[in-house]
Amino acid sequence: MRALAPVPTHTPKPATTRRAQGAVFLTGALGYYAWMKVGNVPFYWTPLGIGLIYLIAAGAGGPRGGHWATGCVIATWGLGVVLLVELDLELRGVGVYIVALGLGALIAAALARRGFAVDVLGVAGAILAAGVLLLLEPELGAAGNPDVYAAGLALLGVVNLARS
Repeated sequence: MRALAPVPTHTPKPATTRRAQGAVFLTGALGYYAWMKVGNVPFYWTPLGIGLIYLIAAGAGGPRGGHWATGCVIATWGLGVVLLVELDLELRGVGVYIVALGLGALIAAALARRGFAVDVLGVAGAILAAGVLLLLEPELGAAGNPDVYAAGLALLGVVNLARS
């Protein structure tokens, strides 16, 4: 079995990449906020929406621009959540979530083999974040508040623009 070569994470992103990704995150924050508040979309669509915004930002940065790990993991987890609820699947939610997270990790690994900037720490961090949010959501209202996620996306956008 061929070992994956680590992708250097210390290589700074070009300013154009940061600007493009910053714009995607800012636009995504506004779109997500409108989707949830104006569109009155149920909150369980949040992981899929956030994951797709990350994938769009990753695409804006190209294969070496980053955000691929987070996008793959969170989007597949979100897809699992939506399918579980929308299709009223009679499956254990935790099992669906683990399968979806594993699928996201596999997709990220496949992208890494193709030369995309996917870091194992990014994959593990996204899985950890998903688990922490699932654990805290019932206890903390903020974890289930779309305003928090919109603000987080906007902050990512501002940080990317500031670092460009």
